[in-house]
Amino acid sequence: MNKNEDQFIASPSEADAMQPAEHGNGHERLKSAIRQIKSAQADRMDSISDIRETDIARLELLLQDLQPVFDAVPAEDEQWDFCLNRGMQPRLWLDASAFVMIAKDRRSYRFVRDTRLGRIILADNKDIKVISNAVTRYIASRILERERLMDDCKLEAPPAAAEKNEAADSVATENTGAVSSDNAPLMKLLWFAGGALLGAVALILLLRFYGFTLPMLPDLMNR
Repeated sequence: MNKNEDQFIASPSEADAMQPAEHGNGHERLKSAIRQIKSAQADRMDSISDIRETDIARLELLLQDLQPVFDAVPAEDEQWDFCLNRGMQPRLWLDASAFVMIAKDRRSYRFVRDTRLGRIILADNKDIKVISNAVTRYIASRILERERLMDDCKLEAPPAAAEKNEAADSVATENTGAVSSDNAPLMKLLWFAGGALLGAVALILLLRFYGFTLPMLPDLMNR
């Protein structure tokens, strides 16, 4: 090994001294990346939180505009569930399938309803009055539909009552027939005994009319 080569070979002590510096640089880079990611996530969460709060504020304005309509709904109509859901996706619920949310442009109200065929958009507009009127019409149509169903049930009620009375009469007739069939043997025995007694009396009277007597007959007749 020549002298030039010796100049490029570090001693063990020098190599050990270099390792911590390299490791320190890697740790610092990783810590810096973690700090940057955390900062970006915090900014994104702040942005999501701000968007959510903005959506809630817009839905609260719609709720205030619709509150008189909600208060006018009959108390006995239990199909409605007016409430503002303040979750990750704020929604103003009307019933089990219809609600209002904020569209992706963050400026429009979107009134939708979930059906068996999928979600349908009933109204989509930036004007709060347009959405409020659409919700009011929806509530009115559902109330009229419920009243129509109740009227149909009332019209079908009398035939149902008549069928119930006929069923009660048939049950009473069956019960009477069952009682009569249970007493049939006793009635037959009574009719037989009565017929035999009348036959015996008629025979005695006939014999007496023709002058015939039987042993003990005078005593029986005198009695």
